[in-house]
Amino acid sequence: TFNFDYGIKEDIINKALTLPKNSCIIDCGAHIGDGSIAIAHVLKYHKREDIIVYAIDPSKFKCDFIEFIKTKNNLNNLRVLNYGLSNVNSEYKSLKQSGKNTGAWEWALNDTTNKDDDINKFIKLDDLINNNIIKETIGIIHLDVEGMEKQAIQGGFKTIEKYKPYLSIENNIKTGQDENGKNHSLNNKYYLEFLPKGYKYLYNKNQNNIFNYE
Repeated sequence: TFNFDYGIKEDIINKALTLPKNSCIIDCGAHIGDGSIAIAHVLKYHKREDIIVYAIDPSKFKCDFIEFIKTKNNLNNLRVLNYGLSNVNSEYKSLKQSGKNTGAWEWALNDTTNKDDDINKFIKLDDLINNNIIKETIGIIHLDVEGMEKQAIQGGFKTIEKYKPYLSIENNIKTGQDENGKNHSLNNKYYLEFLPKGYKYLYNKNQNNIFNYE
């Protein structure tokens, strides 16, 4: 539903409304657009259509659905890119698992010619920038890519180093308890190991860790 991970979307929107004119937001692992559509709609409502939201997902079916909803709602500030993000430009296959929602699919490099496999293109974020597919200044990156967060960051390291965007990254490492006894992921130190120097962990929001360049 569109109110899933409400706190994460609220956090991104609050930050987005402070971005300079003609910035953009990267929403990778966009799934059915439950995040990117809602964010684009709120930005339009607040007359910030100058901020472009890029919904990036390797599933063509999902990208087609996002395009359909985009058209129905006249969201001219939403762009849909049918890719996955990784540290190599290659084809990946989805590791579909019965009983799990499609937003929880994991991916692996394609090593088979099985016609039944769902094959999808993955690309480096740096190459989306270098090829002028994304032209705006990147203000926010949201990653919900089922364990491929590290690869996505590595493939966009130069872009992140250049634009120093606000980062909202799904927790996919390990869980524990904070000083208040609340369960949450402890992977903030893990991500800082391969983010550009200067990034600081801010806080945990729902299932995501938030980082900002200082």
